[in-house]
Amino acid sequence: MVQSLIAGLLVGASAIYALWTLCPKAARGRLTASLLKLPHPRFLEKPLLQAVKQQGGCGCDGCDRVSLKAPAKPQEGYASIVIHRR
Repeated sequence: MVQSLIAGLLVGASAIYALWTLCPKAARGRLTASLLKLPHPRFLEKPLLQAVKQQGGCGCDGCDRVSLKAPAKPQEGYASIVIHRR
């Protein structure tokens, strides 16, 4: 009985994590904002606020941002690889 309960909790937690990860950013933001309005423990406030403020579509710190830096110059002693199609 206990083994089934533990397995059920693990499957449920995994399903919630998968849905959260695959959910669009706009839906996650709305869901998180609604969760912040409900009474919740103080230790959950920081992660919920971070979820609302996330920048990138994939949750990273800016892989989709345009870089204003100049492209890196090739280092001396290294040659570029050129691939020729047949």
